[in-house]
Amino acid sequence: MAQLPSGLKTFEASDTVRRSAQNENIEVLDRFVVKTSSSNVAKNKRAAATAGVLNGLPTAPWSSAAAGDGGRWALPAGVVYPQSLTVDLGLPYARLEGLSFGGWPVQNAASLPKDFIVESSPNGTDWVKAYDHAGKPAYAPLSYLPLSASTDCRYVRLTVKASASADGSASVSCLSVFSASHGNRDLDPLDDERSWGLNARLQGLVVMGEGAIQDDGAGKVSLDGTLIVMNPASGSYVRVSRGSFTLGPWDYLYVDLPYGTAGEVPPQKGTYLENGRPYDHKNRFVLAQRNGVGLVHFNLAPSSRLVGTNTLVQRSQTSANADYAASAAYAANADKVDGIHFSAAGGRLQFNDGTGWKGVGIKQVLRGETSIANPNDSVNVPIPWIDRSKSFLQVTSSLYQGKNDAATSSGVYAVLFNDRIYLFAAGLPAARTIFISWEVIEFA
Repeated sequence: MAQLPSGLKTFEASDTVRRSAQNENIEVLDRFVVKTSSSNVAKNKRAAATAGVLNGLPTAPWSSAAAGDGGRWALPAGVVYPQSLTVDLGLPYARLEGLSFGGWPVQNAASLPKDFIVESSPNGTDWVKAYDHAGKPAYAPLSYLPLSASTDCRYVRLTVKASASADGSASVSCLSVFSASHGNRDLDPLDDERSWGLNARLQGLVVMGEGAIQDDGAGKVSLDGTLIVMNPASGSYVRVSRGSFTLGPWDYLYVDLPYGTAGEVPPQKGTYLENGRPYDHKNRFVLAQRNGVGLVHFNLAPSSRLVGTNTLVQRSQTSANADYAASAAYAANADKVDGIHFSAAGGRLQFNDGTGWKGVGIKQVLRGETSIANPNDSVNVPIPWIDRSKSFLQVTSSLYQGKNDAATSSGVYAVLFNDRIYLFAAGLPAARTIFISWEVIEFA
């Protein structure tokens, strides 16, 4: 019976009852499963070419010429060889077991390279040959090519030396590189348990600001404190450095999440490109984006509003207010409008514009009545202590005079002190009393 490239034997329908052939195929399938336990570590990874055209990602694991989509590396007719395609695997792999690729369409053997080599490198500079197809039979689409043993391989380079096509054109699609070094950790979000794995990024990721954020409305945004990008469920976090950045229309601010956790990384500015393309920055986390030529919008988790008598000293508090902020009378809330902080202290609203905490609205209103009778001409009215610079006084008075009294001009002169009101009656007739109502309004 004929044997397939995988090792399976072919047989006609009439042979299906042959138990020995079925058992042999089952054994081959078992060996095949063990052999292919490695994963395609080049899937959807970025690639760069020395010539030709990159249509999409030649590392995409599928393509369909009939549907007009998919990715490939297209070398035009008349191109001068050799030419190379380099794939960045994203991180070092201890061993690469094999490689395969297709043409365009995928199963079109006539579009494939005829002579090529495969090299690996830990840094993109120092290359080691892992496979050489010189002098071998024509390569069949998607055939598995074993690679020689290698260590710390991050980059793979396919160099085409000659084409199978008469006009010299060639195509490479569905380029796959197989390795068992890292298993299938990045294939299923629910199985990716790394600290910064896809599961950690999709579930529970929060960004917390540790300082004020200023926006001048013209694209300049300032981080007065650091930002924390954290996933408490995976125990991973990183701090983003403070700084000032000028964003053009639709520019964005980002960090590339490291493979490790903790530490501090500086944010970077990115430019928005208006086109549909594969997402080629799998570690990139967008912190903020400018809305056209307008304001900058941040990807921050909302903070809670603090109420009651518990005290939380915000990082944004100035040292001048540290003692008061730490006192039991201080009950902060997390509201902030246009760069102004608000808080509640002693049941009263306060705000801080960077020069200290100030009250909002009327603090208290004091009212009372008194009188002055001749021969006295003044009186002191005690009041609770007030801030005279934030208060004003209103006084009204009345004096009843009989019709037989001579014409008399009388009035009340008033002075407001921090702890009293001084009232003086001028021109008070004999045996007459002037009645006085007063009101003190103190602002916060």
